[in-house]
Amino acid sequence: MVSSFGLLLEDVVWYLLTCMNSSIVPPGAITAAQMEEAMRWTALCLLMFVASSALAAETSKPSRLEAIPGSDLKRVILTAKAAELLAIETDVVREESLTRVSAANAVNTPEEVRTQRVVPYSAVIYDPHGNTWVFTNPEPLVYVRHRIEIGYIKSDRAVLKEGPSPGTAVVTVGASILMGIEQKFGQ
Repeated sequence: MVSSFGLLLEDVVWYLLTCMNSSIVPPGAITAAQMEEAMRWTALCLLMFVASSALAAETSKPSRLEAIPGSDLKRVILTAKAAELLAIETDVVREESLTRVSAANAVNTPEEVRTQRVVPYSAVIYDPHGNTWVFTNPEPLVYVRHRIEIGYIKSDRAVLKEGPSPGTAVVTVGASILMGIEQKFGQ
């Protein structure tokens, strides 16, 4: 009794031999040696296909996550192409002298002028629990979520009580996508 797999294999061998010999070999006229050679070629082709598929899958991932020791956070590492497609933009944490006026002060005289850390408000992201974060960019194509505490919002800036040091690069466009990648949304 010949299984359907055996018939399929014989058809594949027939096709391979036809291609290799450039002549028509009628089905059923294949010798054991020819069948063995064709099976070796088939196995080699399958191995090459599986290996190339695995390599392509590994190298074609647009991002990868790297654990940060002692933390629940992960480093998001993008390929150059992924960063380009996501149009990631950054700015830096700045120190600015800000004047804050109390709402209770009827004559609007300044309460005090203080130097404070600020980030563009577009850099601020909120998690489902209402916590505030920014994504820092410590090196090219690497992004790390950093917890911040906002004192208040002034125009298009968030004035920080706690957060990254001045001069630290923060993501202003694409942070929500980085959050999705880090949290594996959609996977």
